[in-house]
This record gives sequence, C-alpha cells and structure tokens, in this order.
Amino acid sequence: MQGLRKWILVLRAWSFSVDFTPVTLGAVLALPQFNLGFYIAMVIGVVALNGVANVVNDIFDFEYGIDKKSDEAAEKRGHPLIVNSVSKRSLWHIVIAMAVVAALCGAYIAASRGYMILVLGAIGAALAYFYSAGKKSLKMLGLGELAVFIVFGPLITESAYFVESGSFSLLPAAVAIPIGLLVILVHLSNNIRDIKKDRRVGIRNVVAYLGKARSTRLFSCILALVYAFVFLFIAISAIPLFSAVVVLSAYRAYRINAMVHDNIAHDAPAQLSIFALLFGLLFISGIAIGYVLG
Repeated sequence: MQGLRKWILVLRAWSFSVDFTPVTLGAVLALPQFNLGFYIAMVIGVVALNGVANVVNDIFDFEYGIDKKSDEAAEKRGHPLIVNSVSKRSLWHIVIAMAVVAALCGAYIAASRGYMILVLGAIGAALAYFYSAGKKSLKMLGLGELAVFIVFGPLITESAYFVESGSFSLLPAAVAIPIGLLVILVHLSNNIRDIKKDRRVGIRNVVAYLGKARSTRLFSCILALVYAFVFLFIAISAIPLFSAVVVLSAYRAYRINAMVHDNIAHDAPAQLSIFALLFGLLFISGIAIGYVLG
C-alpha cells in the first residue's frame, strides 16, 4: 500500500478525475455511435498525457526554485523531489513511458480514424508539456489557465466526439465550456493557495496579477458561470432538460467557494478535482438520459 500511495502522489493521480469527464462527454454526445475500444484508448491516452504534464511540472518547478524543501504545501502533497521519494532521473523515465503509452493509444485510434487524431493529440501534448517546461512556460507567461481550459474542455471533448463519430461538430466544443471552466477553478485554487510563492519567483499568472481578494471573487464568478452555461445550453435546446440535474452539486459548490474565500486548504486542488468529477458525472448522466428518453 505504501508503494501504491507513493505513485499516486508522484503522478498526482487525484487529478486524473478531470480526464474522464471530457472524454466521456464527447463519447455521449456522439451517441448512438460508440466504440468501447476507442473510448478506453482515449481515456488511457488522456490520463497518460496528464501524467506527463504533472511530472514535468514537478521537475521544472523544483529546478527553477518554485517548489522548495521549505514549501509546506508541496511537502504535504508529497512532491517527489522534496520528500525524496523518487529521483529526477526516474521522473524523466516516467515521463517517457507515459508519453509512449499516449502515442500508442493515438496510433491505435489513428489506424481507423486517420491522422487527425494524432494532430489533436500533438496539440494537447504540446500544451501539456509547455505549461511548465522552460523559463518562458505558459504558466510563467500567465497563459496557464487558458491552456488548461482549451485542453480539458473543447480539445479533449471534440477529440472524443471525433473518435466515436468520425466527424467534427461545434456542439461538443461548446458544451465542454463548463467542464473547461471547472479545470480553470482547479488551477485557480492552486494559485490562490500558492500566491506568495508564485510572486516570489516571478510567475505572472492571473492570481499573481489580480491579488488574492480579486482572485477569490473571480473564482466565485467562474463557478457561477459553470452553472449559467449549462442552463443557457438547455434554454437553446443544445442539451436535454435532464442536464439540469447538475443542481444537485450546488451545495458542494457553495462549500468549496466558502473554503476558497475563508481559509483555503492545502489540498484545495484535490477537492476541486473531486467536485469537477461529481459535476461532470451529473452533467453527462443528464445528457445521456435525455438522449435515451428523447
């Protein structure tokens, strides 16, 4: 169990919950067309790329002094180079292995769907890697939130829809907006928690620019937009009325919003990831039920 816990912490496996939702949403929107093999390959490939991004982030954050041994939050979450659980060389081996897994999944799908899935995968991989790689990384330039929104919202959802249906549509990319916004919230919670550290090392993300007070208000506004977009899509008949089942997550949303405003926890990103999964399951279930009954 200790070994399993170590690898969960190294890969930040709690964050993989945000991978399942856009892939499944894209597949559901493609119904009645569905290929289980393609779906499984998409999930594994996306999880592998997320693992690459997580490990690369830890490597470069440690290398550039963003995460230090004196960093309480990084130590509590088990940063591998701070708690000395895994060597830097081993982390690069993990990156390569997971990149190979993602490439194999892409090749399996491309054999039936063509090269476009490889192009989409390459875009996602590039955004995942350059999110934290280098001194001019996307997060250093204040583009991190935009990158995660694109990847975990429209890009993955549209890719999953294409894999299942063999065609493109604006609907999946649009309907994925609430999911992308939720992933922005995961990153905002992380950056609100780490604002002092990020400012010290010169990271120019949205939170560092706005300050803590305005960033928490931004967090609340985006959280409200998540629900607003769902009801907008219902109103224009883009998704079934059953999608309104997401209101069942509203109390949890209220509690998380209060936590971010009052005393943000060191595990806030993990809490947000779990909430994003809950919301996503409700959202997808509502759409699927509406399709089946409609």
